[in-house]
Amino acid sequence: MTEVLEEAYELVEDELITPENLRAFLFENVVGLHAENNPDFFKGTRCEDAVNRELRRQKRPEARLPSA
Repeated sequence: MTEVLEEAYELVEDELITPENLRAFLFENVVGLHAENNPDFFKGTRCEDAVNRELRRQKRPEARLPSA
């Protein structure tokens, strides 16, 4: 598990994919997958702000507080 990101980045270093492709693979697709099923999935996490920016970019609803 400690070498997963290093190995993934080697695809960029070897010019098999672009940095944008890597971002899509490691971040954008993950955000879309989890937020589609549960908009609050990333709520309260360190990456919540980045996820909300990505959701706006993808034009998906932001993570939101549960209704009381």
